Amino acid sequence: MENNDILYQAAKIFEEIKSYKIEITIGRKGQAEVFTIIFEDSDFHHLAGLHKLTDIVQVYKQNASIVFSKILEREICLSDLEASSFYTLIQDRISILLSLKNLFFNINSVFKFRKLMIPNSKIRWTYLLEFTYNTTDSGYLFLEEYRAKPANYVCVSNFKKNVDYGSGQIKYTLLQAKAINKISEEEEEVLYKNPAYKE
Repeated sequence: MENNDILYQAAKIFEEIKSYKIEITIGRKGQAEVFTIIFEDSDFHHLAGLHKLTDIVQVYKQNASIVFSKILEREICLSDLEASSFYTLIQDRISILLSLKNLFFNINSVFKFRKLMIPNSKIRWTYLLEFTYNTTDSGYLFLEEYRAKPANYVCVSNFKKNVDYGSGQIKYTLLQAKAINKISEEEEEVLYKNPAYKE
């Protein structure tokens, strides 16, 4: 298998970041708010856009966690996805996943859902991160509360910014983002800290 399989590379990056949770502190009108992002095997399927490949049975009909495992085992590779008529719909999503570790260093804006309908969108989300990737491109990461672990949020979708999803929503100031080891609960790295923020 060639080393330039970007699907495998994206899965490996996701596998690594699963060891951490990302604690985000935001502020608005003098009030701070904290939420935590966690990563589960099954999240990769939707983030990579694999649910859109309805003509690839081994991806579309399989359990999301099993598909993720098969990608890591190289049983499913990029060439399998490229055979889909819908592959062009997910290329940007895979590019974003390749930048996942650096995404949290490059957050531009944080929004909270105001319960305003967004035309042609069925995405359920509570928080929205707008970020820069590939140096010049902007993208979105949509977060929704994980029912099995209240107060923790999972990534439900991501894609390149083509529509302004932040319009009409509640905008917050990013105060801090830090990675915490899920097992030891120890802080591993401060990814971003607003110069004006004091814990």
